[in-house]
Amino acid sequence: MGYLRIRDYNSKGECLLQFQCDFTDKVRMLYHDKLKNLLFAASKDGSLCVWKLPPEWSPKWIEDRLKELRLNRKADGFKNW
Repeated sequence: MGYLRIRDYNSKGECLLQFQCDFTDKVRMLYHDKLKNLLFAASKDGSLCVWKLPPEWSPKWIEDRLKELRLNRKADGFKNW
């Protein structure tokens, strides 16, 4: 078992995130789904892994929209009282 590390090259290669994975060869593809905040990684050996990233890594507009939906849902609940 190995690790996939996401590093910040602007900060001397500081490790930002580390994920456990079963890859036996080099990672050839990384993709970040901004809408669902998922990270996909594919290895040369044919393996694929998917991780849900921490909420603080999600785009700001998604956070704002979720907050708005939560507030609206609470307000709708009070209309039935």
